[in-house]
Amino acid sequence: MFSKHQGNSCCAKDESADLAHKAGHKLREIIDVSSEQAHDTAAAIAREVRGHPVQSSAIAAAIGFALGWLLRRR
Repeated sequence: MFSKHQGNSCCAKDESADLAHKAGHKLREIIDVSSEQAHDTAAAIAREVRGHPVQSSAIAAAIGFALGWLLRRR
């Protein structure tokens, strides 16, 4: 009843859907891991800033000065 072409098309659609599902699942895993790592990094930075407020303020001021100088030059 189905020609060879129709059978291959159906199989290719199934394979494409399966690959898309697997890719979506893998992407979700990557996003979850990245989000967890970003959260951990932010928490570590917050601990360092609380532990060394003067140094943190000096570093932030230096970075702000450098960015201002670089952006003003344009």
